[in-house]
Amino acid sequence: MRFRRDTKKAGSLSLQVEYAPLRVTSSCNSGCEPFAILFAPGYEPSLHPAWGRLYADLGLLLVGFPQRGDDRGMAQGAHGGIGVDILSGRSLMWSINTRVLWLQRSTDSDRNSLMLQAGVTLSPAIESR
Repeated sequence: MRFRRDTKKAGSLSLQVEYAPLRVTSSCNSGCEPFAILFAPGYEPSLHPAWGRLYADLGLLLVGFPQRGDDRGMAQGAHGGIGVDILSGRSLMWSINTRVLWLQRSTDSDRNSLMLQAGVTLSPAIESR
């Protein structure tokens, strides 16, 4: 889910909430495919050319691991990326975005993770210009 406030301005506040299935790549005996809930508020400065919107995103990141096991708990970090919203006619919008996520765990091992996320969506255009 992604929420943005007032995208007609040069910048807007955003909130992204995600369910993320994960896979442990290091040695693992049980619980090797945990899931996480990401809560990512951010600020999006943007430009509005005639074809859509070009934006950057920068913000904080909170991640919860609600399953039982060794990796349960919270992580905190930051996220940043770029994206475009391309209007296709009067009724469709393509969204293409990438972002980098950095997580720092509060466990005994103090592990850090760096991830790359990329996505493409097709949705109805909420409003036309």
